Amino acid sequence: MNKTAKFYDGKSSISFSVQINPDIHGIFVKGLGSKTSEYYQYSDLKIIELPVNSLPGVIASIANSDVRLLIEDPSLFSMIQSKIKMKSSKFSSLWISGMLLAMTTFICLILLYKLPYNYSHLIAEAIPQSWEDKFGEYGAKVLTTDYVTCTNDLGQKALEKLVRDLVNAGEVPVPVTIKVFDDDSTNNAFAMSGNQIFVFSGLIKNSDDYDELAGVLAHEIGHVLKRHPTERMIHGLGLSFLIKMISGGIGQLDSLLTTSSLFLTLHYSRAHETEADDVAIQILTKTGIGTKGFLTFFDKLEAEQTEKLKKFHKASKKLEGFLSTHPLTEDRINHIKNQSVKPNVPRKRILTKVEWAQIKAMCQTKISS
Repeated sequence: MNKTAKFYDGKSSISFSVQINPDIHGIFVKGLGSKTSEYYQYSDLKIIELPVNSLPGVIASIANSDVRLLIEDPSLFSMIQSKIKMKSSKFSSLWISGMLLAMTTFICLILLYKLPYNYSHLIAEAIPQSWEDKFGEYGAKVLTTDYVTCTNDLGQKALEKLVRDLVNAGEVPVPVTIKVFDDDSTNNAFAMSGNQIFVFSGLIKNSDDYDELAGVLAHEIGHVLKRHPTERMIHGLGLSFLIKMISGGIGQLDSLLTTSSLFLTLHYSRAHETEADDVAIQILTKTGIGTKGFLTFFDKLEAEQTEKLKKFHKASKKLEGFLSTHPLTEDRINHIKNQSVKPNVPRKRILTKVEWAQIKAMCQTKISS
């Protein structure tokens, strides 16, 4: 019985189409067009996610959870599932009840004793990384249904090289993946749970040199490092998000996470943005890139915002809510200038001019995700 599936090798965020051929003790995984195959015993596999609606079931290697199979065929998944002993991926009902009780008690304490309004930060810190990864995978699927992903091997390789240097400088304990969406009208990037960063092509197009892009990426890496994306979701969606995560896993979030607009409209607090800026300054200083490009990006952003404010100056009351929760660009520029120090290594180019040109050309080749 040969069936097809999607395979992640644990080395990159790219999926491969493979053939699955199960036998009594395990499964053969063979790349389409390949003459060789890998063999995984059932005892070395675990169930990560059961199929939910149109979402595939997910099976992973026990030794390396990043090695995964996404199986859409329900009969194939059911057959493999029957062979696998459900281990760490399944929480016992007692453990779930205990977690719900503990979380409910925690929220009650917040309400009764008026603990500081940073409970979402405390909860985010307590959420296992594996839960964040699952949520990030689901979120990426939702986003990539609404955006076209730019793909160019040379450009992606150069971009990953830049991100890798920034991540190493920030001492981020987990790998960070990055994708570019084809949208020249959006001059920005954002981070998501599961250590993911998504860049809109408008940011690359409007960056005169890679140090401007590096500044924004370092800022988003700051959000990843501080687990702000998950904190933002908890704060924005409230207890419904948290309870569904605990009681039913990521598959229960269909009713909450259905469109990409949700991920793009939940904002960070002023404290989040300032904290991420501080991380960016440290990273840019340590790499020798410096904050010049980061400041250039904000100069452009300030000019853009000034133009928008001129158009909407009569709607100042409507802007009060936004301005009260987000640092003004001018304030952030001054903060970055005040916190910046001379790089502790000579200023250097992490990317060559050729590599930067390859990144700039990434969206000349596109795939619909």
